[in-house]
Amino acid sequence: VVITMVGYPKDVEEVYFGEKGILENAQKGSYVIDMTTTSPQLSEKIYQEGVKKGIATLDAPVSGSDIGAAQGTLSIMVGGDKEAFESCKNVFEALGKNIVYQGKAGCGQHTKMANQIALAGAISGVCEALTYGKAAGLDLQTMLDSISKGAAGSWQMDNMEPRILKQDFAPGFFIKHYVKDLNIATEEIQCRNIHLNVLQTVRSMYQSMENTGQGDFENEKVTIIFNRDMMMDEGQIIENIRNSEGILSNETLIAQHPWVQNIEEELQKLDEERQKEQEEFERQQGYNPWGKQEGLGKPPPKKGEGGVNSEK
Repeated sequence: VVITMVGYPKDVEEVYFGEKGILENAQKGSYVIDMTTTSPQLSEKIYQEGVKKGIATLDAPVSGSDIGAAQGTLSIMVGGDKEAFESCKNVFEALGKNIVYQGKAGCGQHTKMANQIALAGAISGVCEALTYGKAAGLDLQTMLDSISKGAAGSWQMDNMEPRILKQDFAPGFFIKHYVKDLNIATEEIQCRNIHLNVLQTVRSMYQSMENTGQGDFENEKVTIIFNRDMMMDEGQIIENIRNSEGILSNETLIAQHPWVQNIEEELQKLDEERQKEQEEFERQQGYNPWGKQEGLGKPPPKKGEGGVNSEK
């Protein structure tokens, strides 16, 4: 059995194809499992080439972050031939707890895309709840102790909120990799002529963070974008980065994270980019804050001017 888990689709291409690639050199009868989150189309291509060479291939992306990996409790979504899945099941059981066969080649990756789309809403929901709680003057830990046990509870809330509250941005799952996943998901939904609003909004926010040099941070650093008041003061943010990564000198800190030189400016830039993206999205959607009856972009008439809202 050969297992791969690399960063990007181009990395998968490199390790599987070509003269030095796995498919050219693996023995006939081998099992090859790619656990990278990658393009479903690429997984199908690997499967087709594997069939030609007598190599069983499975796409088996995972979910559960660094916590699940360390504890051996990952959720594993598997695509490929059912017989190959059954043959490798004991291998999967050494790595995870929730192991589900999804269907033909590429279905594991499609399921992971669904996972990442759902995750976009889960992360943003937790961050917005924290933002609201902060603005309302609540003790955030006490608030989370309550809502995490009700209908709003989620894996993200249970496992990520301690990091968020501590402003711990040591990477468990890189922002740049989540951007990659959301870009793949976007490609797939475009092929199917569907539009997912939450996905695109969250994707834009994460892309903004990667564009400002924050791709190597933990997913939960997205709280910066939701509300500046959620953050500690700039000095505390930088101190947390130092502690989590063991950085002592200012030179090393700036070399690894250039954005800290002008943190206030970067945060403002993120806010402005998010606002522009939201305005553009609403323009494309024909968004009308005044309601359908009044006509696009026109405020309701004032009292006494007539119209459907003249008495409201």
